[in-house]
Amino acid sequence: MALRSTERGARRPLYLKLRGDMKMPEPFEFRSPHGINRVEHRSRCWNTITIRHVVQYTKPGRVWHDISAKQTTVAIVLEQIGGYCEPRLNVNQPTPRSRYDAGHAVFVSADMSIWGYSDNIKATRDLRLHFDLDALPRVLGDELNHARAAAPLLMLYDERVTRCAALLAEECNRNLPENRIYGESLTMALMAALFGSHDESGRTNNSGLARSQLRRVLVPRSACRAGYWPGRTRPACKSISIPICTRIQGFNGPSAV
Repeated sequence: MALRSTERGARRPLYLKLRGDMKMPEPFEFRSPHGINRVEHRSRCWNTITIRHVVQYTKPGRVWHDISAKQTTVAIVLEQIGGYCEPRLNVNQPTPRSRYDAGHAVFVSADMSIWGYSDNIKATRDLRLHFDLDALPRVLGDELNHARAAAPLLMLYDERVTRCAALLAEECNRNLPENRIYGESLTMALMAALFGSHDESGRTNNSGLARSQLRRVLVPRSACRAGYWPGRTRPACKSISIPICTRIQGFNGPSAV
């Protein structure tokens, strides 16, 4: 059944606006992995934003990969088994923190390297969103807080963000046909929690670094290729061959120790 067109200048209903943003998810680029045994993922695209549920099974020892992508990236850790993981500016320098539970979010601009790091962990599960910044005004409209959208975050705990991410991960795992309106509404709610104009009483920046400090120390991936690297040791910026499965039927990873 065809949708009726709306009059020019008229306010479009929400479901018409969202359905106009349909497209395919961006390809999965898993950058510079080390110590990863297997990666599984399932992806959707809602509101022109790629939503990706990712499960990593790791080898013993130190493990890392570059979280960044060609688009702006938000990653929320939903589960960590056998240890803990954290985002790092340098793989050899721990991030100051007071909490070690899952649920933290990372927000980083396109091609700005942030390392997902763990040591002797068995598996992790996270939700990632990849999008162009010009998608935010279309999704949030006047509710967009431009200052938040312009400043990176290394480790944010916000219960609203974590809840939306968990529900989106479940929706990614469902077999088609997908519930598009539900997925798009959850995506909008998560983006509003991160970038909307509201108070920050429920938000905890656990990295010990202010957004302005992060802007000064984050290094573009292009600088990494050119030979510049903050700190003593620079991990190799290259890809390695690891099994990547595009289907997740539920996370039945190894039991936590």
